[in-house]
Amino acid sequence: MLPSPPPSEPVVHVVWLHDPDDTAHYWERDWLCFLLSGLPAKHHHCVTTDSPPLDGALVIFGNDIARPEVRAYLHSYRAARRRHGLIHLSDEYARHDTSSYAGAAIVFRAYHRPESAQNTFALGYKQGFWDSYAGPSPDAISVRDRRFLWAFAGNIDKPGRSEMFRAFRALEPHVVHRTAYWNSPDCLSAAGYRDLLLDSVFAPSPKGTYSLDCFRTYEALEAGCIPIVLRETAAQPFNYYEKMFAAMGFAEPVPFPQVTDWKQGAALVKRARRDLESIEQMRLDCHAWWTRYKLHTRACFTERVRAAFAMDAP
Repeated sequence: MLPSPPPSEPVVHVVWLHDPDDTAHYWERDWLCFLLSGLPAKHHHCVTTDSPPLDGALVIFGNDIARPEVRAYLHSYRAARRRHGLIHLSDEYARHDTSSYAGAAIVFRAYHRPESAQNTFALGYKQGFWDSYAGPSPDAISVRDRRFLWAFAGNIDKPGRSEMFRAFRALEPHVVHRTAYWNSPDCLSAAGYRDLLLDSVFAPSPKGTYSLDCFRTYEALEAGCIPIVLRETAAQPFNYYEKMFAAMGFAEPVPFPQVTDWKQGAALVKRARRDLESIEQMRLDCHAWWTRYKLHTRACFTERVRAAFAMDAP
């Protein structure tokens, strides 16, 4: 059940064009709800594109922007002079139509796109990640309590991932859960993947299909595990994570390892395992940093939406 504001408060209408429980559209539903939890939000589910635009709405869209009726719906807000904002998901290839940005009072987007960098936020974690969890806080599960040096779940055959696996496979103990494709039936459940990460020290996080950004990075941080990422690729020849995290004014340097190739990442893990105290400090630093980033980003959503919608005006 998504929360609703007290009746006396001004309302931000959060528009979901599909069922929020549908992971095909809203893998990051719980993360979005956290980011919006500082606002007096009223959630509207499965809104049809022939619906009239709402004043004071935040419209969530993603790959469905390819559909003409979705583009028309977004542009209807500007045509009707409705004050609104956009939350843009899933633009991994940086190819989505962004013409609807021009009519919005505020735009937030996942995936760093240099020409639309402002208000970019981290991808977050799969819905249901913390459902029914009753164990200790991730920061309380030390490296000595975690059975696996590293873990990976996903399609190992994607470009770049086989190189990671070859570099890391001699490092024991580890777990690799192979899947056929993204969100395939042989995937671990959200809780099963969470529990694997809670039992692991490192999580190598290769790029997604195109972008260096990957849900795996943030799911590792959520579980108090240390992600290892590539610093840049030929397609993204810049320090992706530094730019993405800084896009909403979070100035703290990225604490998790960013490497030039997977051999360097494996060598780092091999060296680090000889100094458990240093690994534990890195792990704690990463989890504390991620907690601060989450709170900072939620505050940005709250403050920037309130300002854009003039919610505090007399």
